[in-house]
Amino acid sequence: LSLEERLDVVDQLDEMKVPFLAFSGGEPLMDKEIWKVAEYAKQKGIWLALATNGTLITKKVAQQIKEVGIDYVEISVDSADPQRHDQFRGVPGYWERAVRGIKNCVEVGLSVGLAATFSQFNFEELDDLYQLAVELNVDKFYLFNFIPTGRAKQIANWDPSPQQREQMLKRMHSFMLEEKLSVLTTAPQFSRACMQAAPEGPLPTSHYNLGIGLSAKYIARYVGGCGAGRVYCALQPDGKVTPCVFIGDLVVGDIRNQSFKEIWRNSEVLNALRDRDNLKENCHSCQFRDFCGGCRARAWNYFRDITGPDPGCIYNNEFWKKAKVQEKESN
Repeated sequence: LSLEERLDVVDQLDEMKVPFLAFSGGEPLMDKEIWKVAEYAKQKGIWLALATNGTLITKKVAQQIKEVGIDYVEISVDSADPQRHDQFRGVPGYWERAVRGIKNCVEVGLSVGLAATFSQFNFEELDDLYQLAVELNVDKFYLFNFIPTGRAKQIANWDPSPQQREQMLKRMHSFMLEEKLSVLTTAPQFSRACMQAAPEGPLPTSHYNLGIGLSAKYIARYVGGCGAGRVYCALQPDGKVTPCVFIGDLVVGDIRNQSFKEIWRNSEVLNALRDRDNLKENCHSCQFRDFCGGCRARAWNYFRDITGPDPGCIYNNEFWKKAKVQEKESN
């Protein structure tokens, strides 16, 4: 999209009273136009987030991020061990640069999150990653669900089992209770795990903690769990709209041919995602479906069914086994 087209998208989002806009990638800081788009969106009163690998965030860039009006910066750290992180990223020195980027953002007063994708690669490092986030004085510790899409298809065997994911959810709940920083994960089962561990305790969604009490549970029924197509969608660089950044090959519209309002309101796929009666198998019958609903990106990338079961859940063991059989047959 050209700069003019992107600014037009911001106008459309403003017209629809969209409260939140996140820039991700790839690496968004390699986009020279991001500053103009961010500044324009901030003038409209939109809350802005930036997801980055952090390696380009010098002190000067951190100050520029703050001055342009970006409210939250999320920086990826795949391992608490510098060598393992660099091995995963394939570039020596990337861990040091990412951590320096975090420190630079914290120093200028930005709200910062340390993010990692939970996988077999760092399963044993969960506590170390959390402690690193605490030591760096960030506001959020964020774990992304493993989605076998894009380059991650090549390492699909790194996907944690349902049992490992359940262990992760319990550890994240214990971290959350320490109240040292905000603890979140895009695994939609987190709300369910927290409710089971402490029915009267804090109730998180994929993007924020709702607090405690009955009102939090009422709100979570509507905004909790997987938000793909329900509370957010993704705009790809070429103008294609998809339900989520991790469902990049399911196009629901094209901003060059339709308005964002038309796509958001009329897409059959997006409307199907908004009705959890459409969920299938165990996700349909689960008592926690309104708080969770399963990860739609995992259902799509494993079974090519946007309303299918999420094979990462402890209640979907049979579908996990099916997914692993499919994986072996395709290799």
